[in-house]
Amino acid sequence: MGDLADSYPKTSRKRAGQVDLLLNDISKIKNTRVFLIAGNHDLGEEPTIETMQKFKKDFGTPTWYAFYIGSYKFLVVNTTLFRNYRRLPQLYDEQMKFIENNRDAKFVLGHHPPFQKKIVPTKGYYNWPPRVWRSIAPLFSAGTYFFSGHTHRPFQWLVYDFRNINAETCCAPWRNGKTSYGILEINGEKIRYQKHMLP
Repeated sequence: MGDLADSYPKTSRKRAGQVDLLLNDISKIKNTRVFLIAGNHDLGEEPTIETMQKFKKDFGTPTWYAFYIGSYKFLVVNTTLFRNYRRLPQLYDEQMKFIENNRDAKFVLGHHPPFQKKIVPTKGYYNWPPRVWRSIAPLFSAGTYFFSGHTHRPFQWLVYDFRNINAETCCAPWRNGKTSYGILEINGEKIRYQKHMLP
């Protein structure tokens, strides 16, 4: 979830080839909606207005937005801004207002996980900075799902009554060498997320 290209924005030629390959693959997917999420490889460890504009130009989608599947609202957030709220305070505030206006979302999707097994006072490379989480958590009701990627390690934790699900990785396993994918199934009020291992 996120890191649509492996190369960082400054490696323009190599990155352009990776973006083209991905867009070509997406174009082959028929009768299915595809939603894209920006990661740190897409925007840089320290994102700029320019890298976010480039993302929108390349992929045709902003770095934060909302959509519906059935009656459920999904909220996509730009988690690289969470780690850089001091560098881009105006954009950070703009996204926070957007999040507050979409607090009825059942599913929140972003690249970095909001927390690991608990809120830890880190700088937020592997998770959201605690300051950000403390601002966002009160906006959402218990039982909200937070989906993420970034760590390449799948996990599912229930913390503070929020479901934190880190997505599987099909092609870039980290440490354990295992690849897998996950499927979110929604059937009325029944919601299930299931992991499937790849051979």
